[in-house]
Amino acid sequence: MTFTAFETYVDYKGSYGSRRDPLDPRHGELEFSVEWSNFVPDSVDAMGSFYARPDGLLELRDLWRGPDAAQCGHVFERFQ
Repeated sequence: MTFTAFETYVDYKGSYGSRRDPLDPRHGELEFSVEWSNFVPDSVDAMGSFYARPDGLLELRDLWRGPDAAQCGHVFERFQ
């Protein structure tokens, strides 16, 4: 067991861009690019859409960050 991490590991990192839907700003398009990596899974799909849900969660659709086979998407919750 390790109580203090002695190293960090990152599969990949990069940047992203987004464009909101002018008719509904809760929806939009999102694209990310890998600029540095130790490992990029073959299943990565870097283009999709987002939806900022009324409950405060951010839902990514048609976009997959890996590492396993592509699923439906990701849902993010703000950590406080």
